[in-house]
Amino acid sequence: MHDVSLLWMLLAAALVFFMQIGFTFLEVGLVRGQNILAIAVKNLLDWMLACVVFTLAGFALMFGPSHLGLVGSPLFAGAALSSGQTVFLLFQLTFAATACTILSGAIAGRASHAAYAIAVIAIALVIYPLFGHWAWGTALFAGNGSWLAALGFHDFAGSAVVHAIGAWCGLVGAWLIGPRLGWLDKQGRPQDFDAPNRVWSFVGVLILWLGWWGFNGGSAGRFSDDVGRIIMLTNMAAACGGISALLHARLARCPGDAHFYLIGGVLTGLVAITASADIATPGGAMLLGLAAGVVHNLALDFIKYRLKIDDPVGAVAVHGVGGTLGILAVPLVAASGVFDSRLSQFAVQLLGAGVCFAWATGLSFVVFSGIKKYVGLRVSPAEELAGISLDYRPADDDDPGDPPPDEEELRQLLGGA
Repeated sequence: MHDVSLLWMLLAAALVFFMQIGFTFLEVGLVRGQNILAIAVKNLLDWMLACVVFTLAGFALMFGPSHLGLVGSPLFAGAALSSGQTVFLLFQLTFAATACTILSGAIAGRASHAAYAIAVIAIALVIYPLFGHWAWGTALFAGNGSWLAALGFHDFAGSAVVHAIGAWCGLVGAWLIGPRLGWLDKQGRPQDFDAPNRVWSFVGVLILWLGWWGFNGGSAGRFSDDVGRIIMLTNMAAACGGISALLHARLARCPGDAHFYLIGGVLTGLVAITASADIATPGGAMLLGLAAGVVHNLALDFIKYRLKIDDPVGAVAVHGVGGTLGILAVPLVAASGVFDSRLSQFAVQLLGAGVCFAWATGLSFVVFSGIKKYVGLRVSPAEELAGISLDYRPADDDDPGDPPPDEEELRQLLGGA
């Protein structure tokens, strides 16, 4: 790899790492004020854990020499990597952290730090790397035989590998942990909480938008003429996603906050184009962005009002539904001649999307069920209302202050949630 390409990959990795700040701002702007510190802690925590777990083992399982196309080895702790391959490891590390941090928003406001840490380790060590191996296992060793890649599954920069994996884990986590206290009223209807720092969510979206230039542009693997085109298509899909989401929210009189739909539309456009930014036409990227904005709104309302799953930042609609849309749209938005048969490619894409959903939801159900049984998924109602903290909190009999409120009484007071 030439020095210019190495420099570009390092810059792209830095831009994707910068997205961790964007996710923090986005989530801080959409949660209740007492839990903004917990959001910041979780975003720092998942980066630290992903750094250690993915570098030591996840990278090897994802990109090492393949066993039966299912799992890689034995490049543990970056052993025997050249300087160029080490840059590739750093770039992929930022992707692993992105998959983990999607979980943070989906279970915000009620998950304990311990439960979150265990879930992040499971994602970075097993759930993300193994599916990543099936789809991207040939990225480091061309003849690796990863089974989805061998079928021709196309996911350029991770609509499924990164975004949908993280979102489907978040969906299971949000379902098992239950809604935040007071989110459902006495009639079982979802309520909107006041988010006093909402302007930060817009700052977060702009940071994420910039970071996506590295996310998709860096996935080219080198600095070439393709990079500018990839970034341009990424940019257009995001803009069209935001426009269509806002117009749909107003014209269809969507029940939620129009600002929330706008933010989600931009991000869903970015997620959707991530699968095909290397092969899409400009018109295809714009149409995909326009579709992504509307699909986001419909998915967001379905998850909230029909499924009644409390996802405070809309992570599942953006990353899960948006990522799946992007995967299925690959043969539709691709330039002429890329695939021998668009219909056959759609079948492969559909298979990959289904495997992604089944793998992530199945494994995360096992992980979260184990956490719920042996560790506990959520904090007490008293801590949830006061704000989730890293500080030591003494047992009731050692606490010199007032006893905590009765949990059942709190639940009834806040609508039976």
